[in-house]
Amino acid sequence: MSIHKLGASLLELGQETNFGLATVHFDFSVVKVEAPKEFQLLGNELAPKRKEAAEDGVQHITARKLGALFQHWLPRTSNLIKAYGKRASEIASCRRVNPKPSQYQGLFADHVGIDGTSIWAAATSGPDAIAVHLLACLLARIWSRSEAISIWAELVSDRKTELAKLDETDPMYQHSIQLSKIILSREQLADWDASARSWLQAADEAMGSKHKQLMLILNNISLPVNTTSNLYQSVRQAWKLAMEATNKLIEGQPQSVANGSVLLGLSAWHIYPDMVVLQESQTPVKQHDSLVDPGGILTIGLQLDRKGKDGIYWSLPLGHLRYYGGSVMSQRCLNAAKNRVSASQLATVAVGGISKSWYYEDAELAHFLVKLWDLVSGEAKDRARGTLYWLGHLAQAVEAIMGDDELEKKQATQLLRLGRTQGQHFVPTESISRSTHVHNPKMFGLANLETCLSLIADYEDKIQILRRHVEEYQGKLLRDVQFLIRYPYDRTVSRRGEIITIFAFTTAVPVFQTTRRRRNEDFFSSPKVHKRWIPDRNKDNDEFHTSPSGILEEVNILKKDELCIINPQPTESPPFLLWKTPPGFLRSATRNMNHMRNSVQLDFAAGDMDDVSIFVVDRVPMPPDRDAEHPLRTVSLSLLEDLMENGLLHPLDILNYTENYINDPYRIDMLTSLRALVTIKAIYQMLPDATLELSAISTPLHEMEWVKSAITQDKGGSGFTLLPLNQSQTFSCIALFESGSFDVPASSLKEVMAMAAADSIYISAALLCDPCERPSGYEVRRIRGSIGKSGIAMLVQVENHKVREEAQGWTMVNHNPFDGKLEDSFHTATLHLSFTDYVLPIDVGAHGLRDFEIYFLESFISLHDKGEWIADLNLPFQLKNPELVHFHDEDDPRHEDCAAEVPYKGLMFTTIDDWNELLNPPEGVGIIRSTGNWLGRLAATCLSLQLGHQTIVLQKEFCWECIVNLWLNSRGNSELYYSTGSLKQLPPKEVLSHMAGVIIIG
Repeated sequence: MSIHKLGASLLELGQETNFGLATVHFDFSVVKVEAPKEFQLLGNELAPKRKEAAEDGVQHITARKLGALFQHWLPRTSNLIKAYGKRASEIASCRRVNPKPSQYQGLFADHVGIDGTSIWAAATSGPDAIAVHLLACLLARIWSRSEAISIWAELVSDRKTELAKLDETDPMYQHSIQLSKIILSREQLADWDASARSWLQAADEAMGSKHKQLMLILNNISLPVNTTSNLYQSVRQAWKLAMEATNKLIEGQPQSVANGSVLLGLSAWHIYPDMVVLQESQTPVKQHDSLVDPGGILTIGLQLDRKGKDGIYWSLPLGHLRYYGGSVMSQRCLNAAKNRVSASQLATVAVGGISKSWYYEDAELAHFLVKLWDLVSGEAKDRARGTLYWLGHLAQAVEAIMGDDELEKKQATQLLRLGRTQGQHFVPTESISRSTHVHNPKMFGLANLETCLSLIADYEDKIQILRRHVEEYQGKLLRDVQFLIRYPYDRTVSRRGEIITIFAFTTAVPVFQTTRRRRNEDFFSSPKVHKRWIPDRNKDNDEFHTSPSGILEEVNILKKDELCIINPQPTESPPFLLWKTPPGFLRSATRNMNHMRNSVQLDFAAGDMDDVSIFVVDRVPMPPDRDAEHPLRTVSLSLLEDLMENGLLHPLDILNYTENYINDPYRIDMLTSLRALVTIKAIYQMLPDATLELSAISTPLHEMEWVKSAITQDKGGSGFTLLPLNQSQTFSCIALFESGSFDVPASSLKEVMAMAAADSIYISAALLCDPCERPSGYEVRRIRGSIGKSGIAMLVQVENHKVREEAQGWTMVNHNPFDGKLEDSFHTATLHLSFTDYVLPIDVGAHGLRDFEIYFLESFISLHDKGEWIADLNLPFQLKNPELVHFHDEDDPRHEDCAAEVPYKGLMFTTIDDWNELLNPPEGVGIIRSTGNWLGRLAATCLSLQLGHQTIVLQKEFCWECIVNLWLNSRGNSELYYSTGSLKQLPPKEVLSHMAGVIIIG
């Protein structure tokens, strides 16, 4: 009988059989059953090593034990199990999240692909184990790793206690006693959680728009999973209710949301029923999930909790979280801050935080930022080096709000809102010194009236702007308020040699043109017009004089259809102006005509007192001088946009202003944070489809360890630039945004060669490159995969590396002369990544916890050929070895004078065509041929260096004369070459005596 059939038959036996197996101490954990047919495709898509681990490894034992422990808890949900198997197979078939290994992944190829280990382990352990896997996904969706492990430990402990207390008269007593003796280590529970956590991250991406739509809804409601305070009962209740409700939805039975457990389950198991959301209005949401019968509609909003919390939240006392002390009450929320986003979407959150105090509508903000960037982008090229100018990045961050994709638009709107509520310090916009408070003016100060006017040269343009501005402002007031505009009319020099600005006045809004009738002395009004009051200057002494009569002399001087009046004007009486004989429309607007003998007091309201400004009659309370955000002192975005479109705001003037704004010493934190933000985008452009944990926004960018480290090595320079990074700083950055909270100093990560977290492995680019390539020191690449370890593992090399000492038989060493052919003699070479048991936790400031979240994992890279071990390689170190020479013809300025062809046979090179010949190297120069095989070249380069040979790595096309020149120079024998004048004249034996090492040909 096959092991599959044996397992199936064992499951069919009843309680008596289970009892019998237990009493004879049969290890049921190794029993394997045939996976349900719905899961078969998943099994076929798993990497062989993962499938083997799921069927015969520790994960399978964990699945069997957990399934046995909780089997009597579980409801019958066969439709859910079948649907989940189909969904898991669908996800595993998605090549975007489950790529097949290729040569590109090099030594990480064994770890490529989706981590479905726990699912397949459960599927080959029976339906009870599948249900336990569903619980793992449920907990991993909302709880952190250490919290989820703590919950598992407490569940297992309490369940075993419960089983041990069963009454002796119960028919299940003996069976329960045996189950209560099951041993599950915390490490097993951690690996069980890690596999589910890795699966979730890949599955979320595979389900694309369906999952985004569900999360948008969950982010907009406030609902507890349940209110049970006992962990054991709360988890059991949530697990059971979620499974039963989801099973009914799949069957086609409509359900309404009673608490958050059902929604949490749907998000964790990737089941997407059609929904009806009942909030401000009834909103149907069609998901068209083929796994759900059309009748299975979920109604959300009938019993929503309204306590100010966002999303689905769950509070539990965690008694197994710390080594010492009582239970720790913990609460987690499944909301927008729990989501993972792209680096571009992180910038959207940043814009939300920056604009928190601006109070613009989302569409209005996005529209203006994009328009502003469109205007200045052409001139901004010289304002940044190696990246876009910072305004461009902010504009790109909100483009989705203006797009046609409704789902992307809703996501961007949520991210902006999240930035305003939780990310206002992510990019700090205000700073407080001992004497100065630098606030966050609207639209970086461009919307400040005084700033806007300062960017415009023509006074007539300024007057028209102020008139429109006042008109917009008056439209928001409940009563009429009279304003006057004062503007420079001329400048003169007084008798004492002082330059005096001569001001004129004009109406802000049109007024009635009033005329006196002689017959009955009454007044009548004509259509409204603008008026100007222009000073009359004495030609002789350049001083002002007023009209002797003190009565307005209406002079019919038309200026742009405006009525111009010569004198009288208000007189200076700081801090206000007094108009002794004001026009009628101002008399009716003031409150103190009698007190001031018919004069009108005008108070400064907005603008620049020394330039163009607005004055208001004294009965209107005006904001303090420092209230720059008062509506009268703030220009609308629509007005700013019109000024840009009409050419009144010039791109260069705007850029000069924004340059001064962002480089203000008091905004150094903002500048540093913006540079960090665009650096994050640059890093993640190297990591396609990688996502970030949004909870990281709680830490201001400029205070992050990797940023502080990068700033210390910043050499400055002109223009807006990326932060200068090295590899350890890049890993520090990725670790923070992968975890959302672990701010590890870059100085402690200098030896890290790769980082594994969930469904991603982040790798030093040099380990995935041909050794002839020279990637940037900070460059990191990502592959989709998992090393099967929980938490975040920082991979470091072992200290000592073993190498096979002797060739396997003297007949294996030929050392034939190099014949000039470019071949691949190392196509059967493979590199493999393995791990020792040494783990060193990284201090992230949390003490007393039972589980560490991030740690160093000791690793080693082994070289094999046709399955036979050759050596363990220290790749990261050897690729920095000074004995390694990367050679390109263009590196040698004398290359143009080289001979067209050089007789390489005369140089007496020796071929090294297998590892034995390298382990027993020839005298002189050895040629390793690994043409078109970057992995073979990488392995040969590192082993050659590890054996102490100077090594030159050549590109595909090369010049022999340049190579010899390079080699002799590196050995200090350049005179030997130059004295002959030509490689052809150099005796081969003499060349050979001065050359020893390895040349690797591509």
